[in-house]
Amino acid sequence: MATEHILKLTCDICRTHSESAYSWARIHISGSTKSVGLMPDRNYDLCPECWRAVHKMIHKSPADTTKR
Repeated sequence: MATEHILKLTCDICRTHSESAYSWARIHISGSTKSVGLMPDRNYDLCPECWRAVHKMIHKSPADTTKR
């Protein structure tokens, strides 16, 4: 008798649930700063909407962040 493994993902930002991993992102955040471990490392599962926002924020140029 075979058992089915059902994948259930929960977004760590908005808490959306899904049974499909299609276009989800798993990101790793390092807790170290200048080789000093200040916080523990964490892995996050992000839904497509939250990943799009985080990806956009990460790839902003420094010139974009100084404009206000």
